[in-house]
Amino acid sequence: MALRDDIAALSQIPLLSSLNNEQLRILAFASDTVDLGDGQELFREGANADSAYVVRSGTIALKGRSDRHEERFGRDAVLGELSLIATTTRPGTAKAVEGPASLLRLNRTTLRRVLEEYPDVAATMHETIRQRLARMTGQIGALAGRFEGDD
Repeated sequence: MALRDDIAALSQIPLLSSLNNEQLRILAFASDTVDLGDGQELFREGANADSAYVVRSGTIALKGRSDRHEERFGRDAVLGELSLIATTTRPGTAKAVEGPASLLRLNRTTLRRVLEEYPDVAATMHETIRQRLARMTGQIGALAGRFEGDD
């Protein structure tokens, strides 16, 4: 795929959505493509997560052992965003369904290197994380009253 397609795909990752085109271009050069055949696994539940993926084409099914239903993700869906900034494991097994799939992969190590080399990218991401955390804290605070007295 063309570089502009990679930039557009990376802009779908909420953590990266506030980056400008030049910053996304730097990350696009550091990303790689993962092509899966129908039924091929992307990752297995419980595996260490070190990359985020953006679905470029096809459908990815994600299902955990305790889930009754699988979730399906199509074009521009993001899988594993949290793994870019935190050590975590995969919540379920993901595989291509309904035919082949192509994904753009950005791993934590590569992102960290880019952030070290380009402090402006790090500053923009820091502000995005700060805003999202403030919004989430506000939402949790708004729900707190619903649980008071539930002992």
